[in-house]
This record gives sequence, structure tokens and C-alpha cells, in this order.
Amino acid sequence: MSLSITQKNITQVVFYQFVLLAVAAIATMLIKDKWTGFSLLLGGLAAWIPTCLFAWSMFAFRHSAKTFLVIFLVGETLRLFISAAFFVLIMVYLPAHLLPVFIGFAGTIIAFWPASFMLLAEEKKVKLP
Repeated sequence: MSLSITQKNITQVVFYQFVLLAVAAIATMLIKDKWTGFSLLLGGLAAWIPTCLFAWSMFAFRHSAKTFLVIFLVGETLRLFISAAFFVLIMVYLPAHLLPVFIGFAGTIIAFWPASFMLLAEEKKVKLP
């Protein structure tokens, strides 16, 4: 049985990524301090915003199989460059702490997997361990 990836699925995964990022940032603000939590949020947004743009570009227009691969590769490359630009802008122009920015960035990328598993469990009505 195969699963088809739809715009709704991608939107849910990106939404779950943001929820996990927001919860981590708020928890960090409560446990540590506001600048550490804000730094974590900024790092996460540096990964999340380009991911949203990439997801939108994949579903904004109908693509043939040939153009899909090109658009995917160009979109992924742009996503990486935009993420790097955000990361540099955050570190140069904002009073952010490096480690929480990096943790937020990496955590948001890693959050794709639990978000995908949550969606899969919802779609298949499977209980996760």
C-alpha cells in the first residue's frame, strides 16, 4: 500500500514542526531565560521559514515528472541558501546566543521526523510506541 503526498499532508507536517518549535522555545524561556528561548526560536525559524517556502513551491503549480525533479533540486538548494542567510543575519544583527540558535535550527530540521510519524499514525490509525 502506498501513501500519496498531498498538500494537506505537507501542511500538517510543517504545522507540527512549528508547534514543536514553539513548545521548545516557550519551555526554554520558562526554564532558562527569555534570550535563550528567543535564540532557540530564531534558529528554528531560520530552518522553518525556508521549509515553508520549499513546500509551497512544490505544490504551487502542477509539474510534469521532468520539471518536478528540476524544481525539487532548485527549491532544496534555495532552501539551504536561505537558511544559511537567516542563520548569518541572526548571528550578526541580533543579540542571540549561538548554541540555542543552532539547537533550534537543528531541532526544527529533526522535528520533521516526529511530525511525519504523527501524520502517519493519524493516517493509518496506528499506535506509535
